[in-house]
Amino acid sequence: MTFLVTAARTILEASPTILGGVVVAAWLRTLATPERMKVIFRGEGYQGVLRTVLVAMTLPVCSIGVLPVLRELRRLGLPNSKLIIIALVAPLLNPISVLYGLAVLSAAQVVLIAVSSGILAITLGDVSSRFAISSRIAAADLPAGLTGATRLRNLLIAAGRIVTSWTALDLMIVIVVSGLVASLIPNGTFRDVCDPANRGGPFIASLLTLPQYVGPARGIIQFSAIDRINQSIPTGLVIYVFGVSVSAGMVLLLNRWYGLRRMMALAVAIFLVVYAAAYTSSVLIHTPNGSVDETDALDGLTRPTKLTFAQLGGAITESITFNDPLILLGTVSLLLLTPAGVFIRMAKVGYRDDDPEAVIRAGAGRMSKAVPASQLGAMAVCGMAVFFCFATYIFLPSPSECLKEMQAIEMDANLAIRGRKASLAIELINAWDSMAAKLPISSAVYLSFPTRSQRQATRDLRMALHNMGVFLRDGDMVSARKKFPDLSRLLTETEDSFKGTLP
Repeated sequence: MTFLVTAARTILEASPTILGGVVVAAWLRTLATPERMKVIFRGEGYQGVLRTVLVAMTLPVCSIGVLPVLRELRRLGLPNSKLIIIALVAPLLNPISVLYGLAVLSAAQVVLIAVSSGILAITLGDVSSRFAISSRIAAADLPAGLTGATRLRNLLIAAGRIVTSWTALDLMIVIVVSGLVASLIPNGTFRDVCDPANRGGPFIASLLTLPQYVGPARGIIQFSAIDRINQSIPTGLVIYVFGVSVSAGMVLLLNRWYGLRRMMALAVAIFLVVYAAAYTSSVLIHTPNGSVDETDALDGLTRPTKLTFAQLGGAITESITFNDPLILLGTVSLLLLTPAGVFIRMAKVGYRDDDPEAVIRAGAGRMSKAVPASQLGAMAVCGMAVFFCFATYIFLPSPSECLKEMQAIEMDANLAIRGRKASLAIELINAWDSMAAKLPISSAVYLSFPTRSQRQATRDLRMALHNMGVFLRDGDMVSARKKFPDLSRLLTETEDSFKGTLP
């Protein structure tokens, strides 16, 4: 059952970022040339590394979504040193990670992730630049699609082909490996591993997390939760880096490209850099001990709790409800693109070429005119940005709306607890916590970045909600009723901390 829930959650979390990777890869396949890639990624040494890191930070991808992008870039002749930087940095520092990080992490944690990723990029770029590997893949001839309509059609065809080829296999590999690992890890493992007293926690966490898939958003939430319950920041950093940047699909891809010995060299470099950053952070960032009761839910952040078959439907429904509507929108879009790609392959739909002379003679409308590839690419990027902002403002409630919703949930939860309706109370407390988790993120999206006091107030509220959930799951309705006034007080303090800054 854990395997099935892990599969459902992986598909939900990975779909939007896979879709982003497929779109970028389709653009590269139909519009990019080796000459253009040389201009974008020009520069050697630290200048080349910096330029590659900045390009990687613009890609809305995860450790699965970046794979089709890597395949196309390799076909276009990008050097190995820059491929490996994009492979690991894009999932760690993409727009999703940065947005969530600014909303829920402290400044020290954001700097820790950024510096660690930068050092990792420099190290891996240097190590892989010493590999003498010649790519035998030749860049295919681009379709001569000159008009905007033809290029958009070719882009759709390329996206359909990509999503139904290696990308589908990548997702299946990650689902199988993540599901098996999650099923085998005993309950309570991550709670013990993240104990600040466990000096070997980062090493053990890397072995447990490395084969699994963790989406960028969930990785940031994990890191924030580990800090919130006063657990080991070094272990949290290792879980974030290995969970977010590496997946089973990426390991297989790089092994196929580089070979086992070169992969071992890269692995040694990754482990040394991440461990050095993790243990250095234990000196710079103080992490006091948290009680055992405060860490019971930590395992659920990296793997779901073991379930019976009867609980499967409810667990999947809860996972769908927990996810942001934008994630669901990306999932639906990917699911629609997949059968379209199957049709494109079965019908052998090919790219369309334009006759340059016919284009010059015909074109009165905008979509029938020749559009430069760079212009179309800029239009696509701007369009995706506008769509993301538009969808975010529609689906993500503003901070004031979050607080109003929490007030309504508070009254319903109070009535449920007083009426001894434990199952209803648990559902309401989970909904309350989900809304509280969105509060700092919503504040950042609406251009009112949460202050330190606002983040702390939100953390205190969520900690109290977690403890209330423990009482309810244990059936201790007396303690839940006694502790409920504390929840109301913390909600009031959270509201007061956001006063004057609400959009």
